[in-house]
Amino acid sequence: CRIEPENNIDKIVEGFRASKSTKKLVIAGGANYKSSLVESLQQIKDPRVVFLGPVYTDNHIEELHFHCFAYVHGHEVGGTNPSLLKAMGCGNIVLANGTAYNREVLGETGLFFEPTVEMTSRSIEELESRYLQHQHLRALAQDCIRRYYTWDRSAEFHTQYFSHLLGERATYGETF
Repeated sequence: CRIEPENNIDKIVEGFRASKSTKKLVIAGGANYKSSLVESLQQIKDPRVVFLGPVYTDNHIEELHFHCFAYVHGHEVGGTNPSLLKAMGCGNIVLANGTAYNREVLGETGLFFEPTVEMTSRSIEELESRYLQHQHLRALAQDCIRRYYTWDRSAEFHTQYFSHLLGERATYGETF
């Protein structure tokens, strides 16, 4: 992810550090400029927090997804996020910022947190303590991707939408 304030990496890192987690928090991504946020994150000396930097190697992101305990998604702007969809498609248990669009994308296939240090810490501990009860979310997330986030479905919705705009079909509203 991009290390930007609206992605709440700082709150996720501090919430994780405040938690009793014995896991590692691995952050893939970075920023292509200097900022106080990036500089403050670079000062963190916690063996549980690993900054990989930007990852461009083929299949490396997928490897991270397939072998992670869970995916934490702190984004609060931007709508449907490709990183979130990829995590769902890889069958990750997703702990996401509880924004309206993250809730719309995940529905009942994910868990949500408020991006404060305290709530992030609490949510991470809750996920770890109830991990086995959340395993079913993996299959639900993958099923959601197969049902709603395919190229065919996207093309179908776009075709219906543009046909509706052109007055060719009155069934657009019936598809939602």
